[in-house]
Amino acid sequence: MTFDSRTATPEEFEAEARRLHGERLERIDAMTDEEKAACEKFMMPGLMDRYRRLELNQLVPAETVDLNIAECVKHYRIDREQSSPEYEAARMREVEADRRRKIEERMARQRAEVEARNRAAEAARSGAAESLAEIVRGLDRSDRTLFTRSGRPRCRALSRLAGRRVGARERDAAWKLAGGGA
Repeated sequence: MTFDSRTATPEEFEAEARRLHGERLERIDAMTDEEKAACEKFMMPGLMDRYRRLELNQLVPAETVDLNIAECVKHYRIDREQSSPEYEAARMREVEADRRRKIEERMARQRAEVEARNRAAEAARSGAAESLAEIVRGLDRSDRTLFTRSGRPRCRALSRLAGRRVGARERDAAWKLAGGGA
């Protein structure tokens, strides 16, 4: 017959609590060194003492102890791996590669901007300056530094590319000519 805590008599409940207490103690005694170290480091203070104590008014199965031990071991292994020199070296390599990639991207953006400014200045000197609408069409839409929150090109960016001051009216007209306006 299976135990049902709702219909059990006080004696049956106490007997089941003692049986589960015995299972918990067996599981605690069978812990490996790694599990003991993990529980010391990551288990809530006093929880292991609570599992060892016989409480006749509570039913705590050994599976609950197993789950807590497994969780502690998981955290212990992660902590041990992350504090290893190999992990730290790999992490530093990733950080350095990410830093180099960001620098290269920034330099490429700056080179492209300088080239565009040089082309615009050369065109202005030769008298064959591109129309502002052509400059707007040539802008990189993915570069959010060239556009306002509303999606229009920034006057300052257009001024740099055109080699002269560009006002909002002129920018808006060029934006409409370039197909950006509604």
